[in-house]
Amino acid sequence: MSRDDGKFSPVKGATGSTCTPGTSSVKADYFYYCVVTNTVNSVSGKSYSAHVQSDTGTVSFTEPPDAAWAGDGT
Repeated sequence: MSRDDGKFSPVKGATGSTCTPGTSSVKADYFYYCVVTNTVNSVSGKSYSAHVQSDTGTVSFTEPPDAAWAGDGT
């Protein structure tokens, strides 16, 4: 996750096939990408891994027109 689409930090606990972003009490953009890893163990005992990184996606928290920002999804 990144606030500036530059320096990314891992999302704690996001190791499965889904991730639900948190909420924000302020207007903000959060940037995410996904890394998928597949590891195969060969008959000889060696492990081989492949990694693929997704494009970056953006989650934006904005204020609806003529509404007070509560920051709790309402």
